Amino acid sequence: MGYKFCLILLAVSMPLLGLAQSANSSGLPTSFSVAQKPFSAHLSLNKVEFDIYSPNRPSNNVVTITSQGIEGNRSPLSVPVVGQLTGAEVADLNIDGYPEIYIYLNTANSNAYGCLLAYASNMNKSITPIYIPSLIDDPKLSSGYKGHDEFSVVESKLMRRFPLGMKNSAQQYRQIQYRLDAGEAGWVLRPEQSVKF
Repeated sequence: MGYKFCLILLAVSMPLLGLAQSANSSGLPTSFSVAQKPFSAHLSLNKVEFDIYSPNRPSNNVVTITSQGIEGNRSPLSVPVVGQLTGAEVADLNIDGYPEIYIYLNTANSNAYGCLLAYASNMNKSITPIYIPSLIDDPKLSSGYKGHDEFSVVESKLMRRFPLGMKNSAQQYRQIQYRLDAGEAGWVLRPEQSVKF
């Protein structure tokens, strides 16, 4: 399964204070199990609002993002995705006063490979994608990877955690910490630290 193809990111900027707001289809704190019903979330930060909807189909799925407060983004954005949504958060990881939106997915199979869709605002005038390097391009980070990813925003970092190898009584996990940097042609989530526990 080519899970690298679902690692898509985009970013959306708007004023905020480095806080993260998260939601899942029930509006409760983010759940990391693959959703079995349509996903709907309303996220807002500093007078900018995002409505996220997906039918959460196991195949041919799509995510629709509607925003209010982004000048050049009046039409809903519909993006085909590989996987089903498990959660979404809005945050300002680069602490520039403009937030990003992070949407978490897992492939709809027993491996539940992790996927990420993210967007950032350009001073509330437009939105642009955030790029995340494919996990499989880094042998050190992908060693032992078997899917079942969990994502969350912790302060100004994006955290990704997944079990290593087969589950057993002494299960180990790898946690990767990403920082958001300005790249040559847009925003990039770069692995900053990795721990195994």
